[in-house]
Amino acid sequence: MITCGPYSLDYLVVANEEIEGSLKQGWVKHPHETVEKPKRNEAVKDGENQG
Repeated sequence: MITCGPYSLDYLVVANEEIEGSLKQGWVKHPHETVEKPKRNEAVKDGENQG
């Protein structure tokens, strides 16, 4: 199976038995799913830039 990273240019070929590990790391099965994933603002997540 081919999984896609956070950008549609990234991809990884994974054996079907090992796909669950890649999906848990944030990889997706189809390129269109990369667009659907919400983006996180790292500064807000880490508590910086508050106030």
